[in-house]
Amino acid sequence: LLDIVAQSQLSLSVLHIASQLMCFESVPATFFRNFIEKAMKNLPLIKDTKQQRQLVRCFCFFLSGVYKKGFIDLAVG
Repeated sequence: LLDIVAQSQLSLSVLHIASQLMCFESVPATFFRNFIEKAMKNLPLIKDTKQQRQLVRCFCFFLSGVYKKGFIDLAVG
């Protein structure tokens, strides 16, 4: 299931599913890191500006949740 989500084209539905996966402690942090990396590469490639803005907004909420849950460390060093 995680591979399917990670390889899916970025959409609101995929972001929602990834957000729901934060509820499960068995999901490895590497999944979230890889998902974030892929999303950050794909967001600039979306041509429809309305869709892109909507996805960026939802991605920011997702990113905030991932950070609050401790799945990623934003420290630079």
